[in-house]
Amino acid sequence: MKRIILLSLYIIFFIYSTAMILFGKTGVYASARLNSRIQLLAENMEEMEVRESKLTQILNTLRFDPVAVRIEARGMGLYSPEEQVIYLNNSGYTRTLPDIGRIIALEPLKEESSGYYRILGFIIGLLSLTLGLIIVKVKNASYAQHQ
Repeated sequence: MKRIILLSLYIIFFIYSTAMILFGKTGVYASARLNSRIQLLAENMEEMEVRESKLTQILNTLRFDPVAVRIEARGMGLYSPEEQVIYLNNSGYTRTLPDIGRIIALEPLKEESSGYYRILGFIIGLLSLTLGLIIVKVKNASYAQHQ
Protein backbone atom coordinates (compact mmCIF):
# COMPACT_ATOMS: atom_id res chain seq x y z
CA MET A 1 0.00 0.00 0.00
CA LYS A 2 2.91 2.32 0.79
CA ARG A 3 4.34 1.75 -2.66
CA ILE A 4 1.04 2.74 -4.31
CA ILE A 5 0.78 5.96 -2.33
CA LEU A 6 4.41 6.78 -3.09
CA LEU A 7 3.90 5.97 -6.77
CA SER A 8 0.78 8.13 -6.83
CA LEU A 9 2.69 11.00 -5.24
CA TYR A 10 5.41 10.64 -7.88
CA ILE A 11 2.77 10.66 -10.61
CA ILE A 12 1.11 13.76 -9.10
CA PHE A 13 4.48 15.51 -8.91
CA PHE A 14 5.31 14.52 -12.49
CA ILE A 15 1.99 15.73 -13.88
CA TYR A 16 2.15 19.00 -11.94
CA SER A 17 5.78 19.59 -13.00
CA THR A 18 4.91 18.90 -16.62
CA ALA A 19 1.97 21.31 -16.45
CA MET A 20 4.20 24.03 -14.95
CA ILE A 21 6.93 23.44 -17.53
CA LEU A 22 4.41 23.80 -20.33
CA PHE A 23 1.97 26.40 -19.00
CA GLY A 24 3.64 28.14 -16.03
CA LYS A 25 4.78 31.76 -15.88
CA THR A 26 8.18 30.81 -17.31
CA GLY A 27 6.99 27.77 -19.24
CA VAL A 28 7.17 26.88 -22.89
CA TYR A 29 3.88 28.61 -23.75
CA ALA A 30 4.88 31.85 -21.98
CA SER A 31 8.30 31.78 -23.66
CA ALA A 32 6.73 31.37 -27.08
CA ARG A 33 4.42 34.33 -26.43
CA LEU A 34 7.34 36.46 -25.29
CA ASN A 35 9.44 35.48 -28.32
CA SER A 36 6.66 36.46 -30.72
CA ARG A 37 6.25 39.75 -28.85
CA ILE A 38 10.01 40.40 -29.02
CA GLN A 39 9.93 39.76 -32.78
CA LEU A 40 6.99 42.14 -33.21
CA LEU A 41 8.76 44.83 -31.20
CA ALA A 42 11.98 44.37 -33.19
CA GLU A 43 10.08 44.84 -36.47
CA ASN A 44 8.34 47.88 -35.02
CA MET A 45 11.66 49.35 -33.90
CA GLU A 46 13.16 48.91 -37.36
CA GLU A 47 10.19 50.68 -38.93
CA MET A 48 10.42 53.49 -36.39
CA GLU A 49 14.13 53.94 -37.14
CA VAL A 50 13.41 54.19 -40.88
CA ARG A 51 10.69 56.76 -40.22
CA GLU A 52 12.98 58.68 -37.89
CA SER A 53 15.69 58.93 -40.55
CA LYS A 54 13.13 60.10 -43.16
CA LEU A 55 11.70 62.70 -40.79
CA THR A 56 15.19 63.90 -39.83
CA GLN A 57 16.01 64.31 -43.51
CA ILE A 58 12.77 66.25 -44.12
CA LEU A 59 13.40 68.40 -41.06
CA ASN A 60 16.92 69.25 -42.19
CA THR A 61 15.61 70.10 -45.65
CA LEU A 62 12.90 72.36 -44.22
CA ARG A 63 15.39 74.05 -41.90
CA PHE A 64 17.72 75.21 -44.63
CA ASP A 65 15.66 75.33 -47.85
CA PRO A 66 12.94 78.04 -48.07
CA VAL A 67 11.62 76.59 -51.33
CA ALA A 68 11.02 73.26 -49.61
CA VAL A 69 9.10 75.08 -46.87
CA ARG A 70 6.84 76.70 -49.48
CA ILE A 71 6.27 73.39 -51.25
CA GLU A 72 5.39 71.63 -48.00
CA ALA A 73 3.09 74.49 -46.96
CA ARG A 74 1.26 74.38 -50.27
CA GLY A 75 0.89 70.64 -49.90
CA MET A 76 -0.93 71.33 -46.64
CA GLY A 77 -3.19 73.90 -48.31
CA LEU A 78 -1.39 77.00 -47.00
CA TYR A 79 -0.34 80.00 -49.08
CA SER A 80 1.14 83.44 -48.48
CA PRO A 81 -1.10 86.56 -48.51
CA GLU A 82 0.45 87.97 -51.68
CA GLU A 83 -0.33 84.84 -53.72
CA GLN A 84 -3.50 84.33 -55.69
CA VAL A 85 -5.23 81.00 -55.21
CA ILE A 86 -7.55 79.37 -57.68
CA TYR A 87 -9.83 76.68 -56.30
CA LEU A 88 -11.01 73.97 -58.70
CA ASN A 89 -14.16 72.24 -57.62
CA ASN A 90 -14.52 68.53 -58.39
CA SER A 91 -10.92 68.22 -59.51
CA GLY A 92 -10.62 64.80 -57.91
CA TYR A 93 -7.50 65.74 -55.97
CA THR A 94 -7.52 64.81 -52.33
CA ARG A 95 -4.72 65.08 -49.83
CA THR A 96 -4.42 61.86 -47.85
CA LEU A 97 -3.40 61.66 -44.24
CA PRO A 98 0.08 60.33 -43.47
CA ASP A 99 0.28 56.57 -43.36
CA ILE A 100 1.03 55.33 -39.87
CA GLY A 101 2.20 51.97 -41.15
CA ARG A 102 2.51 49.11 -38.74
CA ILE A 103 3.49 51.18 -35.75
CA ILE A 104 1.92 49.41 -32.83
CA ALA A 105 0.89 50.12 -29.29
CA LEU A 106 1.03 46.87 -27.37
CA GLU A 107 -1.10 46.10 -24.38
CA PRO A 108 0.69 44.64 -21.38
CA LEU A 109 0.85 40.87 -21.31
CA LYS A 110 -1.82 39.31 -19.17
CA GLU A 111 -0.34 37.48 -16.23
CA GLU A 112 -1.41 33.88 -16.22
CA SER A 113 -2.92 32.69 -12.98
CA SER A 114 -0.97 29.68 -11.77
CA GLY A 115 -3.78 28.88 -9.28
CA TYR A 116 -5.74 27.17 -12.03
CA TYR A 117 -2.77 25.03 -12.94
CA ARG A 118 -2.26 24.06 -9.31
CA ILE A 119 -5.89 23.03 -8.98
CA LEU A 120 -5.66 21.14 -12.27
CA GLY A 121 -2.49 19.39 -11.09
CA PHE A 122 -4.12 18.51 -7.78
CA ILE A 123 -7.22 17.07 -9.48
CA ILE A 124 -5.12 15.05 -11.91
CA GLY A 125 -3.06 13.81 -8.99
CA LEU A 126 -6.18 12.72 -7.10
CA LEU A 127 -7.45 10.95 -10.19
CA SER A 128 -4.08 9.23 -10.58
CA LEU A 129 -4.13 8.16 -6.92
CA THR A 130 -7.67 6.81 -7.29
CA LEU A 131 -6.75 4.98 -10.49
CA GLY A 132 -3.68 3.51 -8.79
CA LEU A 133 -5.75 2.29 -5.84
CA ILE A 134 -8.32 0.75 -8.19
CA ILE A 135 -5.58 -1.06 -10.11
CA VAL A 136 -4.13 -2.43 -6.86
CA LYS A 137 -7.57 -3.62 -5.71
CA VAL A 138 -8.21 -5.33 -9.05
CA LYS A 139 -4.77 -6.92 -8.97
CA ASN A 140 -5.27 -8.15 -5.42
CA ALA A 141 -8.71 -9.51 -6.30
CA SER A 142 -7.40 -11.35 -9.36
CA TYR A 143 -4.43 -12.65 -7.32
CA ALA A 144 -6.78 -13.88 -4.59
CA GLN A 145 -8.96 -15.69 -7.17
CA HIS A 146 -6.00 -17.58 -8.62
CA GLN A 147 -5.00 -18.92 -5.20
